[in-house]
Amino acid sequence: MKNLLLLFCLAVITAGAKAQTCGAGGLTFSTQAEINSFTTNFPGCTQVLGDITVTGATITNLNGLSGVTSIGGSMFIYEVPLTNLTGLGALTKISGGLNLSLCPSLTSLTGLSALTEISGQLTVWNTAITNFSGLPLLTKLGSLSLRENTSMTSFTGLSGITSLQGWLYVSDNPVASTAGLENLTSVGQLSLFNSSLNFSGLTSLTTIVGPFEAFSAVSNFNGLGALESIGGTFEVHNPGVLSLAGLTSLESIGGDLVIANTSSLSSLNGLQALKSIGGKIDIYNNEFLSTLSGIDNVDATTFSDLSISNSPFLNNCNVKSICIYLDDPTNPAAFSDNQVGCNSRAAILATTECQTALPVYLASFSGMATPEGNKLVWNTTWEANNKGFAVERIDNLMHFTEIGFVAGNTDSKRSTGYSFTDFQKIDKAYYRLKQIDWDGAFNYSRIISVGGKPSIDEPAYVYPNPVRGQLVIGNGVGQKSYRLMNKQGVSLMESKILPNTTVDVSKLPNDLYFLEVGRDVIKVVVNND
Repeated sequence: MKNLLLLFCLAVITAGAKAQTCGAGGLTFSTQAEINSFTTNFPGCTQVLGDITVTGATITNLNGLSGVTSIGGSMFIYEVPLTNLTGLGALTKISGGLNLSLCPSLTSLTGLSALTEISGQLTVWNTAITNFSGLPLLTKLGSLSLRENTSMTSFTGLSGITSLQGWLYVSDNPVASTAGLENLTSVGQLSLFNSSLNFSGLTSLTTIVGPFEAFSAVSNFNGLGALESIGGTFEVHNPGVLSLAGLTSLESIGGDLVIANTSSLSSLNGLQALKSIGGKIDIYNNEFLSTLSGIDNVDATTFSDLSISNSPFLNNCNVKSICIYLDDPTNPAAFSDNQVGCNSRAAILATTECQTALPVYLASFSGMATPEGNKLVWNTTWEANNKGFAVERIDNLMHFTEIGFVAGNTDSKRSTGYSFTDFQKIDKAYYRLKQIDWDGAFNYSRIISVGGKPSIDEPAYVYPNPVRGQLVIGNGVGQKSYRLMNKQGVSLMESKILPNTTVDVSKLPNDLYFLEVGRDVIKVVVNND
C-alpha cells in the first residue's frame, strides 16, 4: 500500500512538473478574453517554449500572463492600445527578442521589472515610450533597435548593459542623448539614421565589432573618446557634421573609411590616432572639405584603394599617409572634380610636402642582364634618414631573400644613382629593394624582372635617370601607351605605343616629371645643364 501511495505522489509531481511548460509551437493572443483565459487553458504554465504574439484592438492589459517567467522564443506585441506592460512582472528571461511595434499609446516599459535577459533584439518602433526605466534588472541584451519613437528622450534604464553582440540601431528618433549607456563597452554594429543623437553617454565604449554608420545629424563625435577600434566600415554621411572631434583614441578601422555628403566639414582632424584602415579610403561630395589633414598617421600599407572626388575646395591631399601610398604606382587611386592640387597622383606627389614625407624618393628602378650577371640600377631624387637598400631576390620557395646591401646617403636633396650586380646567373629573376631608415623603418620598391622572355605585364623602365637630352623608355615590348606629364599633371607628350627610339626631352626645363607607361608611373628628373 505504501508503495502504491508513493507511486501516486510521484505521478502527481511529474504531471505538475510537465504542466510548467506550454506553447512549444507558439501562442497568439488577439483578444483580451484570450489573455484572460491563459491560466485556464494552460494551468500552471510558467515557461512558454515558443513565441508569444499579442495583437488586437481589445487588448488593454496583460494581467492574464502574470505567471509567465520565461519565453523560449520571442515576444511580439504590436497594434495594441496598451499604455504599459503591467502583467509581465514575473518574466525574467526572453531567449529570443522583444518586439514592441506600432503601439502609439505605449508610454513606458513598466511591468518588466523582473526581466534580466533578452538574448535577441529589443525593438521599439512607433511607440510613446520615453526611456527604458522599466528595465532596472536587465543585464543581457543582444541588440537594440529604435525607430520612430517621437517621445524618446534617453536610454535611461539600460545601465546594466555592458555589451551588445548585435547592433545599436537608431532611426528617425528625436532622442538626443545617449545617457543611460555609460557602461556599454562594446557593440556589434552602430547605425544612426536621421537622428540628432549625441554620444555623451557612450564614454565607456571601446569597441565596435562591425560597422559604424553615421547617417544622422550629429555635429561631432564628442563622447567617443574611449573608442579604440571599428571592426567594419566607418561611414560618415551627414550634411550637418562639423568635425570628427571626439575620436581621440580610434586606432583601427577594419573596413573602409567613407566620408561623404558633408556640407560643413573642412578637414579630417580628429583622426590623428588612426593607424590602420583595412579597406578603402573613399571621400566624395564634401562641399567645403579643403584638406585631408587628420589621417597623416595611417600606415599606408594597410589600406587597399583610394578614391577622392567631387570635393571642389579640396586642394591638400599631400599628407604623409597619402604620399607614401601614392608613391607605389601599383596602388590603385582615382581622383576627379577636386582642386588641382588634389586631382591627380602626379600633382600630389609633386608637392614639397610629399617629397619631404617620403623617406626616399625613388625615381626609377630597373635591371638588365649582362655577361657578369643581372645588373640592377636605381635613382633617388630625395633621401632623408636613409641607411641604405637591401637588395632582395625571390628564391626557389617564392620568398624574397636578401642578397646584398647598398649604403644610402642618409640625407640628400640631389639626384643619386645606385647599382648592384647579382653574380648568380639566373635565366629570369625577380628583384625588389627594401629601403631602410636609420631608425629601422623600411619601405619596399615595386618588383622587377630581369632576363627571360619579355612580357607585356612586366614593369616599364627608363634610363638614364636623371636624363639629359634623350630618354629611353622600355620594358621589352612596345604594346603600351605612354604619357609624360609635368608636376601639375599636364601632358607634354604621349603615344599609344612605346617609341622604337629615344624620346627627346632636351627642350624641357630642368624639373621633376611623371611618366605613365601602361599602369606604371615613373618619376623622371630632367637635367639638361
